[in-house]
Amino acid sequence: MGSEMHPATYFVGALLLLASCAGHRVERHASLEENFRNPPGEAKPWACWRWTDAASSLAGITSDLEAMQQAGVGGAYLIPAQEAEQPSAELLLPKRWEMVRHAMREADRLGLKIALHGCDGLAADGETWVTPELSMQRIVWTKKTVAGRQGFCDTLPQPQSRCGYYRDIAVYAFPASDSACVPLSKIVDLTGRFRSGRLTWNVPAGRWIILRMGHTSTGHTTSTGGLEYDKLSRKAVRIYFDRWVDELIRQVGTELSGRVLKGVHVDSREYGSLSWSPDLRKEFKRRRGYDLLPYLPIVSGLSVESADLSERFLLDFRQTIVDMVADNFYGVLQKGVHKFGCTFSAECAALATVGSGMAHYRYVDIPTSELCPSSAAYDKSGGLLNAVSGAHIYGKNIVQAKIVTPLSSARGEHPVTLKTISDYAYAAGINRLTYRAPADGQQDTAPDGEANLFLQRGRAWWKPGRAWVEYAQRCQTLLQHGRPVADVAVFAGEETSAWAAIPERLVTTLPGIVGREVVEREVQRLADVGVPVHEDFADGFGSAKPEKYVNLLRGYKYDLLNRDALLRLARVENGRIVLQSGASYALLALPHSTPLAPTSGRMSAKVAARLLSLIKAGATVLVGETPMQAAGLDEAGESDLVVRRIAAQIWGGAFAEEFDEALGRIYTKNLGRGRVVKLPYYADSFLQLGLERDVDVSENGQHAAQMAWTHRTSDSVDIYFISNQTDRKRTLTLALRTTGASPELWDAVSGVIITNVDGEQENSHTTLQICLPERGSVFVVFRKTAGAKAGASQHNIFSPSFAPKPLFSLDGAWLASPCEGQAGEDGTTCYTQTFTWSAPGEQLDQLWLDLGWLTNPVRVTLNGHPCGVAWTPPYRVDITGALREGSNTLSVEVAGAWADVPPPDSLLSPQQEAGLPGEVKIVGGESE
Repeated sequence: MGSEMHPATYFVGALLLLASCAGHRVERHASLEENFRNPPGEAKPWACWRWTDAASSLAGITSDLEAMQQAGVGGAYLIPAQEAEQPSAELLLPKRWEMVRHAMREADRLGLKIALHGCDGLAADGETWVTPELSMQRIVWTKKTVAGRQGFCDTLPQPQSRCGYYRDIAVYAFPASDSACVPLSKIVDLTGRFRSGRLTWNVPAGRWIILRMGHTSTGHTTSTGGLEYDKLSRKAVRIYFDRWVDELIRQVGTELSGRVLKGVHVDSREYGSLSWSPDLRKEFKRRRGYDLLPYLPIVSGLSVESADLSERFLLDFRQTIVDMVADNFYGVLQKGVHKFGCTFSAECAALATVGSGMAHYRYVDIPTSELCPSSAAYDKSGGLLNAVSGAHIYGKNIVQAKIVTPLSSARGEHPVTLKTISDYAYAAGINRLTYRAPADGQQDTAPDGEANLFLQRGRAWWKPGRAWVEYAQRCQTLLQHGRPVADVAVFAGEETSAWAAIPERLVTTLPGIVGREVVEREVQRLADVGVPVHEDFADGFGSAKPEKYVNLLRGYKYDLLNRDALLRLARVENGRIVLQSGASYALLALPHSTPLAPTSGRMSAKVAARLLSLIKAGATVLVGETPMQAAGLDEAGESDLVVRRIAAQIWGGAFAEEFDEALGRIYTKNLGRGRVVKLPYYADSFLQLGLERDVDVSENGQHAAQMAWTHRTSDSVDIYFISNQTDRKRTLTLALRTTGASPELWDAVSGVIITNVDGEQENSHTTLQICLPERGSVFVVFRKTAGAKAGASQHNIFSPSFAPKPLFSLDGAWLASPCEGQAGEDGTTCYTQTFTWSAPGEQLDQLWLDLGWLTNPVRVTLNGHPCGVAWTPPYRVDITGALREGSNTLSVEVAGAWADVPPPDSLLSPQQEAGLPGEVKIVGGESE
């Protein structure tokens, strides 16, 4: 999204400090348990540090970085984003470079790292010094009708130009006709007769249309007013890199930048469409094998020869742009970034941009997505899936997501309101979160509707919010270990849309796997059942929001597989499709196309041939519609015959019916050493294909909905992350496809590891019961190596049988006052109560303060002893060592949402009460 569309997209992700600049896994010398208890630097979240409108000062820079260090982040992504109406704030001025140098020096002093946004301004990449010639280009045209049998010598109307820049490409003429298509042989190239805007031509008989085609700047700018540079031109990209990244190195110095600068980032490509570049014709010929100029009138909307030929050319045209963006933009940037020993991170294209959702991740060290909870922008499951899948297929261990709050922000968010979406991201495959931290001068308040998050030192719960950051550190430590496990590869197709295989397409492809409830819900959504007359923007009632597709395949994980990976990286080993990255899949599914897909019924001959070779080598492939034609114009003619011949082998012939009363009915056939399965797939599991569920979560004997999960594995350990995505406590039965080691529960909230967990191993699965609080999560870890378990077992608070006993209710009066030394300036209120405690007759090993329910993090102190922060259900802190017989003084610091200026009443929800709204009591438990 561009700067005029979506502020939430501007908060770029941060970069992992890697030993190499290629984004490979970092080898840890400490044990996994040691890292979990004391997370390493690479497991820390980063902050998106936005310098808007020159709001920063030298003192503010220091304060910002010190606060980030205190919050537990690993570094800051520097986002200079001056607005166009503030030209005096241009970053390239000496004063601004001094601020950058100061930021680098202070980060170095504090042990933080800095990464650089790709440009000065909120956009993909561009600057005020980018000339129209170097900017993104688009094709423009004019038409003029002339009568025949005359000599024509006149000027032609010039097409529209932007930024005072226009250049001609070609001039054509073709007969004016009522026919839907113009024969290619009737199109006359008059470019050689056109000079200085004037055409000289003897017009044949009949009426003719003269088409003048040229290119101009798209006019798309960054928020500074600078033009976005040409993403198809290697020359433009190299000039940009020298003026921006190289200049920063020169200004800061190689010694300091070498220690502190660790990456460069390109945000989501929301610059609109581009359709031309000075290099496009040459690149098209090299990539597609024919000259585009005879067919270029098709771009103006003219149907040439036939609708089929025109569509084939447009497929080739769009694919060439996709390839050039990947190679000439991302490839050149990665090479430049690596020159300085840094990492390169990037998001994927926006919905309105011609581009691939994954191909560019070949050149990106850290694929990135974003999360915008409770807003229409949260409907970005395609972007999240593209980033995760791109990371997996190209072997990038770190995949990150920026987490920002809604465009129509109520600004009442706090850690527990964001935990569910964070856990959803972790379960989807994200293993690094980044948070926004506005620069000095923007800490305490924000404009209505501005996207924000809590990493602002003016927020009341800045300091207790560190508990959430520590939770993220522990989660990310485990989720960066080993490699991801996925059973199914879903072919993303050959469309050039960035969102080619969004989850809802799998509902019609695998209805038995997703289940009846999801199928019926999708039918209602597409039929607009129950849609209100007026819909709030943030609600997105009819959208395919990702929370509707939690655990979509009910125990099977899937990745998208793009055309590039299928053709270049895939092979078959022991019946599985294996990529060079190490990713391995038992099944490959070709989902049903969407009615809006321009390539429906088409498949390139190269993809068809590759599928056939994989099947014959032993792969199991699930197939939908039969392709009848090749895709591009370069594959017309004989390639159509090739596709139909291969389709007859894969899709044709007799399929045997296999029926299992418990599982359902499927249709399969053998081909070579492999197998072909017909879609739709109505069986409720892949067991008939020899594939058991990796994770089976049940509740009261039924499939447990709204349970998110992911699985990572290495030679020494299997790690499952399990997340309850609901607001209710749940007792669950887990069947995990792992044996040979005892299960352990690792609690990322507290850092506690529970080793005395009962688990029953049978065949290929380990079954255990757990109890998760509302929005709760836990890691189930299987350590395979002997003697790996260390430390004493703790209270198994995840056991369904564990219920702490209520012992004492603090129903006395609370004294509310500003916290000592803060005078209430940060919005924190201190609640105190003195009570008398008498130990119960029974022996209890552990005592907790149960705070009921909360709306913001609280810090608990008992008799002067810090007892920790409660920020997520079950809202308890351990007071075993602090509670004493007789008189006790309890202090609970309750942080508000904002500091000096509360949000308007209209932005507060009824649930955002202050203070201690729930019952506070002391509870106890015994060792199990």
